[in-house]
Amino acid sequence: MADEPDRYPGDSPGAFINGVAAGVREDLEQDYADRLLSARAQMREAQDRADAERICMDKATMTQHMAEYRRGRWYHLGGIIASAASGFGFGLAAQQKADLRIGPVPAMAIAGLPGVAAGLMLDEGVALRASLAVGGAMFIVGAVTHVCLNPRPDEETV
Repeated sequence: MADEPDRYPGDSPGAFINGVAAGVREDLEQDYADRLLSARAQMREAQDRADAERICMDKATMTQHMAEYRRGRWYHLGGIIASAASGFGFGLAAQQKADLRIGPVPAMAIAGLPGVAAGLMLDEGVALRASLAVGGAMFIVGAVTHVCLNPRPDEETV
């Protein structure tokens, strides 16, 4: 039935039912991950379109909105600073609790890499991406700082 598009006129109930059946069939043929990614992309596109329409509609504040998107808001910077401080503190504490080293390199520094990778790969706002990347990088710095401040007795000859 769905293979016979000429059988029903465009606005008839038969064409509507065939369209719904084709959509359901297409959804069932996609796996869950593809459907989830497709839905996320559609939501992102709709949000971007709504933001662009909001900015372009109000000509008086258009420059302010564009500057806000480019630079972020004041609380975005606070979030990035908090992420940096907590990343450093957690890296320092984690290396202190489990002082694992591969030669002079702290093994706990590896735990900061997922945050850096997520910040690089996510398709989110700049503030969230920066918070993740900075937090992960500062975790690495915290682990390295602990190793530098607390060398093992056999490493003190450097």
